[in-house]
Amino acid sequence: MAKNVQSADNADETLDALKMRAFTLRLAGMTWTEVGKECGVSMTQARRWSQSPEWSAESERFVEDVRKQIQSWTCSGTEKAIATLMRLMDSPDEDVRLKAAGQMLEWCTKARVNIQPREAAPTTDAEAAKLLAGATSLPTLPDGVEG
Repeated sequence: MAKNVQSADNADETLDALKMRAFTLRLAGMTWTEVGKECGVSMTQARRWSQSPEWSAESERFVEDVRKQIQSWTCSGTEKAIATLMRLMDSPDEDVRLKAAGQMLEWCTKARVNIQPREAAPTTDAEAAKLLAGATSLPTLPDGVEG
């Protein structure tokens, strides 16, 4: 009798593993028919899995993880772009300084940042990032300048 209980427990663990495999295969773009075939179940069974609370929870976790990763990439890219422009505005080449400053102002204008007169310009990347908070696009570097 204990063997049957153990088999049932293993079946549950396998089912969870199969659901996760099916989830991953769907993310990879497979059809329900292909997912069923890969997991050794019918297409109908594979589709039923997608209607389970566990599947929904996994989908929500996946979307949240992707959102966080994109936000992280965007933030780090924005910070790098700001730092690059700030560095270029200190260039010994006046043309580079003017292009960088113009790019920064253009970006701020497009982002509809309310630029108030300040006692002093931002001196750190963090201060510059605060100034540009809410920007909707990344700036481009001036022509002929590499970041």
